[in-house]
Amino acid sequence: MHKIDRTNNFDLIRLLAALQVLIWHGCKHFEGMFDAFYPLLVILYSLPGVPIFFTISGFLIYYSLQNNRGNLRKYFTNRFLRIYPALWLCIIMTIVLIVTSSSISLNEFFSFSFLQWLIAQLTFFQFYTIDLFRSWGVGHPNGSLWTITVEIQFYITLPIIALVFDRFTTKKWHKNVLYISLALISLFLKVLFYESEAFDNPLIQNLFGVTILNYFYHFCLGILIYINFNVLKRFLVGKALWWIISYAIFILIFKETLGWYDSVYDTGLLSVLANILLSFLTISAAFTLPKLSEKMVQGNDLSYGIYIFHMPIFNFYLAMGLMINTVTFLAVCLSVVFVAFLSWKYVEKPALKLKKVKTLSI
Repeated sequence: MHKIDRTNNFDLIRLLAALQVLIWHGCKHFEGMFDAFYPLLVILYSLPGVPIFFTISGFLIYYSLQNNRGNLRKYFTNRFLRIYPALWLCIIMTIVLIVTSSSISLNEFFSFSFLQWLIAQLTFFQFYTIDLFRSWGVGHPNGSLWTITVEIQFYITLPIIALVFDRFTTKKWHKNVLYISLALISLFLKVLFYESEAFDNPLIQNLFGVTILNYFYHFCLGILIYINFNVLKRFLVGKALWWIISYAIFILIFKETLGWYDSVYDTGLLSVLANILLSFLTISAAFTLPKLSEKMVQGNDLSYGIYIFHMPIFNFYLAMGLMINTVTFLAVCLSVVFVAFLSWKYVEKPALKLKKVKTLSI
């Protein structure tokens, strides 16, 4: 296990990634805001929050697994405390917002379909929604939660891969071959699926979109950087400016080919290369001016709260017919940050204090 400096910028990077998702979704769903914030969005589209989250997860969760080697109970307890307390609070708040801002009656909430939705949200299938909510907001109470399903799959898959493989070898180059191979296999199967007739089926397409296979190579990038951190740190620690310049030049040169925002999930060579550069930039930024996060966020990790609460709050304002201009849009975004702060202070932070092992901020 590598010695990783606990003084780092991961909290700040996650906060910026969450704000990217917040502003992007807000501009997408509130009429007129896309044009109002277009110059900012040109920058934000090149720094997509979700791949950044996945890279950080690969790096830190692999670290956590190595730190809790031989004690999977601690590993899964820590993962549970990070995800579920705030998520369950978000589900409760979502139901309250729906009841207070829609024509859906309380009687309809006692239907079997609602029970199915509730069980899905409380467990593993957060992407699932029902027709009852199609008329509320954008038609999905919290579409952003699909990433929670993917993250949980990663939490479960990684111990199986890492611990089984470690039984046979501890050599670093073996691990590099393993995770590079898994990344390439996932990309190959993803391309194969996209080209198959099954992809024409909307249900199958949607289900595949929330499987770990679709995004596994993003996690692998973080894992590979961690495994090779002792070698790579000379190119990463304190070198974020050079990675920013390299990434910006790449995006500017190939912006027409890469296209707009969703290209970060494509399997084309340029998209994969862009994500590799973004992953190195992310980890380098975490260890460049490492005290920056401590000064700016002061131990308050609002990123998860911003991410999970923003769409229910957006849906609430959309359902209420709020007249949106630049000022009210910023006020709506600030309300999301405020809810995230309350969630952090009264739910997430107390839950994280129950963690069995103090490691990096994960």
